[in-house]
Amino acid sequence: MAWDELGDQGLTIVREVLKPDFADQLLKEVDRAKQRLETLQSSELYRANPVLRSAAHTGFLVALNHLFCAPEVFLNGALLDASRTYLGDDFYMFEYDVQIALSRGQQSQVAHADAYRSHPLRPTGLVWTIALTDTGPWNGMTEFARGSLAEHVRDPVGVAGAGQWWQPELKAGDVLVRDLSLIHRGTPNPSEEDRYLLAVVMVPRDYPFDPTLQQWLDAALWADLDHGRREMLRMHRLTDNAKERIFPNYPSRDQLFSPR
Repeated sequence: MAWDELGDQGLTIVREVLKPDFADQLLKEVDRAKQRLETLQSSELYRANPVLRSAAHTGFLVALNHLFCAPEVFLNGALLDASRTYLGDDFYMFEYDVQIALSRGQQSQVAHADAYRSHPLRPTGLVWTIALTDTGPWNGMTEFARGSLAEHVRDPVGVAGAGQWWQPELKAGDVLVRDLSLIHRGTPNPSEEDRYLLAVVMVPRDYPFDPTLQQWLDAALWADLDHGRREMLRMHRLTDNAKERIFPNYPSRDQLFSPR
């Protein structure tokens, strides 16, 4: 069973979650959002993250609008089943972002976890990693150390060394579901096109919310949402003009670089 693999290895792939045409709609919206950020905040978008130590990878938080929060994503039975099985019945969306491996990249990220487990048997969260195009070693798909779940007292690089590094291949519309504490690293994208993934992070109700990651939620969307999606999006801020935003935790002292 796929959920057995998630429990044993910290990740599993759910194939054909989104139809290719809907994945393409999301891709076009991501590209428009990136163009807006390039116009308004280029130096912020293309700034090396000192935590991940890679100038070949960037990303941003999406605008929570009708497209990104469509039923095809948030009411998908397989993804909701995984989240309830893994996190319990009451969970919320912590973060929804775009992950970009820049074209002609030459750097890998340092091995890292997005969160640490306070107890080996208690999951911290779950990530729905959505492929918007076909992705694999040819365009910088993320590598994962299967079975290497980071606890707060352990070194992620050392933990990863004990795991089995694996670089999956995904088709557009596939979703890789993984534990938030799984060790992973971005890899160089040697292709001529930027590689985009969407990452939707779900956490259990008692996981502390980081207000610096609060995203703008379209008020018109909120009026149309069912109870289930309102519960998942309850930590985010209503606005009449939802916009994407740069991650707030990239220190301004970082050295700027040109990705081209």
